[in-house]
Amino acid sequence: MTPALPRYLEVADKILGLIEEQKGACDLRLPPERDLAEEYGVHRETVRRALRHLRARRRVYGDHDGTYAYAQVIRPGTGVAGLLGMSVSCRLRYEAPPPDMAKLFLCAPGDATLVHRRTVHMGGAPPAPVATTYLSPVLIAEVPRLRQRIRQIDEPRQPDLREIHEWILEAGLRPSRYDTPSRIRSKWTRRRVVDQHGRLLSVADLCRGGAD
Repeated sequence: MTPALPRYLEVADKILGLIEEQKGACDLRLPPERDLAEEYGVHRETVRRALRHLRARRRVYGDHDGTYAYAQVIRPGTGVAGLLGMSVSCRLRYEAPPPDMAKLFLCAPGDATLVHRRTVHMGGAPPAPVATTYLSPVLIAEVPRLRQRIRQIDEPRQPDLREIHEWILEAGLRPSRYDTPSRIRSKWTRRRVVDQHGRLLSVADLCRGGAD
């Protein structure tokens, strides 16, 4: 007889199922621990142990305002996404941001910064942008790995937001997110990230489950 899984591993498996169901969303934020505990009928400490297990395996990460699933590339041939011919690409460029973004970053017009774009490709449909993240000059100055990426901007392998988040933590910064629904496009959210000193690190336009 196969021994039963520890309860926290069962909960971890259910959380992975939740992440899998929402894989089209950008930077999925998990429900609070108390909500997960109520949903799965377990003690809150069991949920915490499950999340620690998933963090150790780099499936989720946490900061001051919640727990998030790492962004994952959806590769052809896996699950429903594979049947639909879906994939996700990431690209990091060094370019001048739009005027409204330059104003937020206190940049002079035409000054370049790093811009990360995530795009969904599905069958013969046109590529659909699902996230554009503008990294501030303050962030680039504080994170050595980002400055290095400027010199290697044309490398074939492009970093995803998970890697960039890890570089930020390595530099001793503690980011917090603030989301505001877009007034112009449904399903879109503008996310501002600040550090522990209140400095603006990045601004992102994110699509929740699709692109307008």
